[in-house]
Amino acid sequence: MKLHELCSLFPKIDGEAYEVLKADIARNGLLNPIIMYGDTILDGQNRFRACNELGVSPRYTEFKGENILEFVLAQNLHRRHLTPGQSATIVALAQDWAKAQKSGAISKDVEADTIAVRAEKSRTSKRTQASADKLAKEAPELAKKVASGEVTLNKAIKQIEPPKEEPDELGFDPLESYEQEVAENKRLQSIIDALSSDDKDKEIVTLSETIKSLQGRINQAVRTEAEAVKQAKYYGSLLTSIRKVIGCENNSDILLRIKALK
Repeated sequence: MKLHELCSLFPKIDGEAYEVLKADIARNGLLNPIIMYGDTILDGQNRFRACNELGVSPRYTEFKGENILEFVLAQNLHRRHLTPGQSATIVALAQDWAKAQKSGAISKDVEADTIAVRAEKSRTSKRTQASADKLAKEAPELAKKVASGEVTLNKAIKQIEPPKEEPDELGFDPLESYEQEVAENKRLQSIIDALSSDDKDKEIVTLSETIKSLQGRINQAVRTEAEAVKQAKYYGSLLTSIRKVIGCENNSDILLRIKALK
């Protein structure tokens, strides 16, 4: 018997929970019929499996409601031992399935149009639901593994997102940076003290390249998280020191100030 796509989103129960289900069916028969949607099982895959293993003839009934998405989620989402990541991913996959349907009979299923609504259905945080939505959209096969419990949501997200730069990858060390700033200020001071008309143009080029390099490193620094502020403050302070040494208020005035020094 084929499972409906929504039914297949939920992992099969096993272990003690499945043995309890089998024991109950063996003792009392199948009390809750298997819900069909056309020729597919919409709800009851575990009951169907237990009946086959026990040799018990299953009972079937056709789904008579209007919203199969809401029905399947209500029947399965919160009565199982699912992790928040699994629940959020199942809701995301179910929503994507509903949006892909074109028939009018299923169009009513497309209700969870916002992260807040989907998070309420999965009973998870908006952040968890947003991650699940991203995974379902970008890597649906991987999302199915999360839904089944093979992979956690966090590990799956790491697989589809580019690795974040660690702060130390930029070579930032507070003590080293402070020493570099002191040395750079001394170098700039010595340049200005010795500046003459003969070497003026050469030093203008050197300082221009230094400023461009510093600006580039600031732009790189802001792409990090924890160290971004430290990097930006450091290089901003260094540019400020350069302006003070030369006697300019703006970076664009540095070259003009140097040209005026004779």
